Amino acid sequence: MPRAIESISRASRSHEHHVLWPALNEVNSGTEFTSVSNLPAGHLSRMKAVKEAVERIAPDVVHAHSSFAGLYSRAQKLSVPVVYEPHCYKFEDLSGSRISRLVYRLAERALGFRTNAVVFLSPHEGILAQKLSPRASRHFVPNVPTIFPPATDATASGCRNNHPLTEVAMIGRLSAQKDPDYFAQVASLVRTVNPQVRFTWIGGGDDARVAQMESQGIRVTGWLDEAALIGELQRPWVYFHSARYEGFPLSVLDAAAFGHPIVARRIPAFEGTDLVQVDQPLQAMGELLTVLAGGSTPSAATRGGDHLLITMNSERQRESLGALYGEYSTHAQAPQREVS
Repeated sequence: MPRAIESISRASRSHEHHVLWPALNEVNSGTEFTSVSNLPAGHLSRMKAVKEAVERIAPDVVHAHSSFAGLYSRAQKLSVPVVYEPHCYKFEDLSGSRISRLVYRLAERALGFRTNAVVFLSPHEGILAQKLSPRASRHFVPNVPTIFPPATDATASGCRNNHPLTEVAMIGRLSAQKDPDYFAQVASLVRTVNPQVRFTWIGGGDDARVAQMESQGIRVTGWLDEAALIGELQRPWVYFHSARYEGFPLSVLDAAAFGHPIVARRIPAFEGTDLVQVDQPLQAMGELLTVLAGGSTPSAATRGGDHLLITMNSERQRESLGALYGEYSTHAQAPQREVS
């Protein structure tokens, strides 16, 4: 999430950005933001902190990133408009019970009446936003790659070569949403056919999940700084996105920016894209083995990522944010202020 917020700040530098965040060590406070403040523990305390920040800063708009931020800024009446960006709706998690999913959906619908605008990341998310917040305006603001090959790397990490690939990677948190169990199941199937294929999870999670993945022969890198992440992205591999639901994942765009072939689990976030998509683990095994055997010469798996970047890029994001924030400007001669 911090990377997504940082990219939004970079794309709208004419605005002041004041960030409230529960884990300050995850936020780059030195370059992109006017101020960064800590959110305290506890939902009620966080709601109070949001209200106090609005009174202190007097922003033009509050931009609420994620479901909990949407709760803190919409469960109470604020004196400024609220733009809500869910980054995926929790009720889309099919692993949850029907009751819990219904509760999340009803909460989103109730909070929708205090929503001035919704930012969506995919057509599917836009349809949900229309149903849940019918009074709010809706804006497509694309996610964009947050990391790029070094300028000296003209071949985008050497991923476009004529040699068979021997590694499959996923980027993200070891969490239920990203579904590491699905990733591990596919890894096991692939290795029954080709034991030489290596599987890597770039990211981290709790110790038990890491140990479970490693016990299944999957390399887990843990959380990496930018230099180490670039190093991983420069290595030749197939990117396999295993998540069970998303808004639109930054990691897929980062993989595309480095020229990796991409195979993705079929979820609503990817509807309408040219990504190679799979459903059941056996289908995933077949697609991955095909891409691995053929290398990453121009193929559907590589073109899918290339096509994403045509519309999900910094220029489009900058234009979309200009239209969004322009609706809420009250300081004609001063930088607009926005609380995230």
